[in-house]
Amino acid sequence: MFGLTGTPFQRIWCCFERAMIIHKEQGHNNDDDNSRLLLDIVTVVEDGTAVVITDGRAPHVVADLREGPKFALELKRDRELGFPLELLERAYEIDICAATAAREEDRRRILNTIQRTASSKSLSTMDSSDDNDHTATTQPKGSNEEDDELPNLKDPAFSRVNKVLRGIFAEAAARKAAEAGRIDTVIRVLQEDTERIQLTLNLGGCAHLDLTGLSNLAGHASLQQLTVDCSYSGVTNVTSLADTLSSMPSLRKLHFSFEWCTSTLEEREIVQLSDRGLASLSATLVRLRLDFTGCAFAVFLPKIEKLQYLESLVISYCYTPTAAIAKTLLGILQLRKLRELELNFRACQHG
Repeated sequence: MFGLTGTPFQRIWCCFERAMIIHKEQGHNNDDDNSRLLLDIVTVVEDGTAVVITDGRAPHVVADLREGPKFALELKRDRELGFPLELLERAYEIDICAATAAREEDRRRILNTIQRTASSKSLSTMDSSDDNDHTATTQPKGSNEEDDELPNLKDPAFSRVNKVLRGIFAEAAARKAAEAGRIDTVIRVLQEDTERIQLTLNLGGCAHLDLTGLSNLAGHASLQQLTVDCSYSGVTNVTSLADTLSSMPSLRKLHFSFEWCTSTLEEREIVQLSDRGLASLSATLVRLRLDFTGCAFAVFLPKIEKLQYLESLVISYCYTPTAAIAKTLLGILQLRKLRELELNFRACQHG
């Protein structure tokens, strides 16, 4: 929970707890799409009202709503309307070396613990050797001579931890930033988080969604899993998606949702998604999920046969014109490593 001043971003204990939780989560390096820890952020605005940003659509709430996912997204948007984006943006400048503590001894020991832990192993592959030991998330382990020494604040480990922490809050801020036309800053922070292997951008329900800024993710060397949810949004530009995908050498899993998107896009802009984007992932991509249910613009995937290492493919064309399907089907027949295939044509339109 954060106050309007963003004090937790400046407190060493808060930074330490978040850093250790990230080490625990990334240490498992679980291949399960549902293994990612969810981050809900709460603050209290000037009138004393608590406002929360939930990570995703909050499934436990969606399950209780008969109106369906669109209503749930609208509810989420209205609920988060009062959350100040500026508060999240303060987290983009987290500097753990400048964080304070009531006792200098605590600050010194925490910095030494973070330095030692982050330096010994990659943040994205750190091993949680003892899952039953929860002390790492609440306090620095032990007290020894190393902990009492003055920390080397120039150690690159601190810069790496800063980038990871900043990326956490940038990911959480993505939707509000997109609505405010400030998604570029979010993407810049995420691009600097070079330890990141998973990224989920929940952008659903934006009235005017310009995806141009996503192209700045291109070249992210460590990213292995990318999910972009644009469902129920008014998409104004997707041309940059091809550039986004064209240089991600480690990407193995990709999920795009354009479910019930409205748009004035021209057909050729979507064709470029596969011509320049998907085709460039031919050596790495093993799982691809695309949801075009009710999408207002036609979608062609003429180069999907180039994904020769693809093992799982799920595409939904529900409530879309069938003209967008034929070329894709021909390419699928050439995917020799494909083990899982799901194509949904429910209520497809002819023409």
